[in-house]
Amino acid sequence: MATEYNFIHEITPLRENMTIKVRIIRLWKPPNYNNPSEDGSIEMVFLDEKGGKILAFSNLLHEGQLRVITNFGVGESTGNYKPTQHPYKINFFFTTLVHACDNLAIPRYGFNFMSFDDILSKQLDDRCLIDIIGQVVAVGPLEINERNGKPCKKIMMELNDDKARKLKCTLWDIFAEEASNFLSDNHSSPIILIIQFAKIKEWKVEHGWYYLACKKCNKKVSKEREDVSANNGQGKMTIFTCKKCDQSLPPENVIPRFKVRIRVVDESGSASFVMFDREVMNIVKKSAYDLKDSLTKMQDDDDSYPEELNTMVGRKLLFNVEISDYNIKENWRVYTVTKMSDNESLIQSYLSTFTTNHDLTSDSTSIDNIGKKTPNTMEKDSISCMGDNDQLSNISPISSSKKRSLEVNSNDLDAELSATKKNVKVKIEKNGN
Repeated sequence: MATEYNFIHEITPLRENMTIKVRIIRLWKPPNYNNPSEDGSIEMVFLDEKGGKILAFSNLLHEGQLRVITNFGVGESTGNYKPTQHPYKINFFFTTLVHACDNLAIPRYGFNFMSFDDILSKQLDDRCLIDIIGQVVAVGPLEINERNGKPCKKIMMELNDDKARKLKCTLWDIFAEEASNFLSDNHSSPIILIIQFAKIKEWKVEHGWYYLACKKCNKKVSKEREDVSANNGQGKMTIFTCKKCDQSLPPENVIPRFKVRIRVVDESGSASFVMFDREVMNIVKKSAYDLKDSLTKMQDDDDSYPEELNTMVGRKLLFNVEISDYNIKENWRVYTVTKMSDNESLIQSYLSTFTTNHDLTSDSTSIDNIGKKTPNTMEKDSISCMGDNDQLSNISPISSSKKRSLEVNSNDLDAELSATKKNVKVKIEKNGN
């Protein structure tokens, strides 16, 4: 009796005794969930003659093999990132049968390339891994960090498609090292990169959320050069320059510091502020180093947006901002926060004071119209992270009868920041690059 074969798209828990003919196109060992320093189960992807793909778990097979498989288990495919869109996965039993079959017309990789347009339009399910192809047009240095107690390497690059659409890409560990070694040679012809099972990540920050600072003076540093000899042959090491200290610095003498751009709003309008290390740490209760390190350990892009910064959204705050000569001369409408407080009694005290003594509509100059050296008497009472949603329809504005100023007593604003008040809802803005 001839064997009846099934295709991958027919696999379901409702059917038993199925037999499939497949090629193992990818195989990997993810970290153990309970101990990331150890390998976990062996995972792989099967491909059949009709292009169907499904995730499988087994320690019996090798990448590239063609096999006939019978009497396997079928379970639900879960997880944040899935290598196929199939709703189920294959599990091997002690009774599962595997036979070699070398005459199957199944391609080695079975690529299914996604267009840059589809990726950038955010229409794809970012839980499913994808295949991409593009020309390498820009490459960053090979960076060495630490994740889960182990050194990890990464390299960032930019790809172009046939329509000159651009896409940022990050390779990790062995893939980063292989790419760095290949790209270090001079190539006269265009370099085409193919990635199978890539993870989609949205870049949510338009202006960044940190800068690299000198540990000694806290001033911003700049990249000076890539030094191969300084890292014991383990890849290139980035050397930085601190202009204030007039020194070249290795990575261990450089640390991330917060520089977060925010939007603030009240009934009179909105404005952009920038908050630095002390003010942001008072709210999120973590350092920029901690957040950047967490992103790296999760194998996320450490330049992506830390979700912890969302704790700033919806806060009702009293700000003291600096309006510098640069703001006035260059019409630069981003203002530096020097002090802030969410102490409700302090806020109400100033609201009451300036309701009595100031009329915002007649006696003040708004930030948007700054250009003359006249007193500014506008205060913003809520903040949001930068992004693409300017409607801010969830804001509950304070009554227009409450007029106030940012010319506040500095000693009052030195009071400890309270982390319990959340009186205004603000939509987070999510600008993608």
